[in-house]
Amino acid sequence: MQYADIVDGTIVVRFVVATNVSTDAYENGDMVWLPRRGSLGRSISPLVTLFTWLQYAVLVPPHSTAKALIKCDDDAFVVVPELVSHLRLLPLEPEAHVYFGHLYWTSYDTEKHTHVASTFTPTPVAFHRWRIECSPERHNCTGPFPFATGSLQGLSLALARELASSTAAVEHVQALHAMPSLEKRATPVYEDAWLGYALVGLLPPNMSRRLTVVGMDAHSFFDSYSFEMNNFSMVVHWRSGKWAALLLARMRAAQAFAARHRCESNATLRCGMRSHALNWAAAYPAESRCKRCVAGRPWQACTVALRNTSCDLRKHKFGHAEALALGR
Repeated sequence: MQYADIVDGTIVVRFVVATNVSTDAYENGDMVWLPRRGSLGRSISPLVTLFTWLQYAVLVPPHSTAKALIKCDDDAFVVVPELVSHLRLLPLEPEAHVYFGHLYWTSYDTEKHTHVASTFTPTPVAFHRWRIECSPERHNCTGPFPFATGSLQGLSLALARELASSTAAVEHVQALHAMPSLEKRATPVYEDAWLGYALVGLLPPNMSRRLTVVGMDAHSFFDSYSFEMNNFSMVVHWRSGKWAALLLARMRAAQAFAARHRCESNATLRCGMRSHALNWAAAYPAESRCKRCVAGRPWQACTVALRNTSCDLRKHKFGHAEALALGR
């Protein structure tokens, strides 16, 4: 079964693969093959592939004519009609700079290339850890800032173009590519936290347009080690059980559940104004705040909230046998 929004071209789906076979990017059916340019370890390959995909997509149709570019993990299931209903709420005008997904908060250590103390909201505990790990003497951290979790993160086309063409971002990714020490470490440079950092620290400093950050309703995202979803889920991501047969069965089971029980959320968009990352959190220690951010560029903070109260907030947790049975 294919969703109508994919059949009619409202949503264009591509599976992106990095390869050493070709030196040029090319498409074959629903596959996009991107040149890897050398051997990349698991620690940085997702980040480099993400950035290479953005550079490709902003130039090559049909992606370059889309309103937004969305990256999903390959082990995430997306309920496309619910995604489309959310996208129609977003201010995706041609020149709009919009970043969206299920938001977390973090700071980014620019020396270790890792995020620091990710949290759902900027809490006093997070402030304390940021203050300890982000040295004001070394100016090694940028943040705090929100970032969209990697199961689904999206950029308006105009914002994707700004990032893909940013000299600072290009040089940063090239530098990561050339650091052999990153290849050996166990903890990867997480591409989702990096993307949030890039929008704070690597965009052109003279970019004066307002950036809108949209947090999708957390109830519509499921990111866990078990298999669970509700009747208005938009994204289901599994942290375990990723071997091919079980993952395929889970994908089919999620599709069958959504087809039978989906409740349209009728979500609504609510927006307010906050200033740039220097003032994202008023209680953040002044001596450890973002050192590389442009204070004058305002951010607009928005949330997508559930409006249909008849939808069931309870989680349906799938047992192994049920998932396999539905996935046949």
